Amino acid sequence: MRKKSTGLQIYLFVLFLSFQGCTSPDSQPAKSTKQTAAIQFEIIVDDTNSIQALIQAMAGENARDVMKRLFSVEFAGSDEKFITSIAGFKADTNRKEYWGLQVNGETSMVGIAEIIIQDGMHLRWEKKKY
Repeated sequence: MRKKSTGLQIYLFVLFLSFQGCTSPDSQPAKSTKQTAAIQFEIIVDDTNSIQALIQAMAGENARDVMKRLFSVEFAGSDEKFITSIAGFKADTNRKEYWGLQVNGETSMVGIAEIIIQDGMHLRWEKKKY
């Protein structure tokens, strides 16, 4: 059974609300041609630690940028292509661990920087061993 962090879920909901923007009662809402997309993030650390979040982001946005806004993320190298830590959970290379990524149930053949957000997308990170 996986343990879910209610505090983190509340934090992610508040974070979602902060992305929605604020307008004063006197201002007119800006018209946007961009569409929002519902995305499910799942981060599986081990049998007792996991994070699940359902968020809204802009369709067509880079998935790496969304990850960086939602979670504390660390990368190996300045090109930010290989994730080494998500939300404080590090993959330990000495223990031959890495973060594996699935997109809509399929192992991703590209890095997070090359994934473009689409409505209904499910991104699943799982700490694995090689």
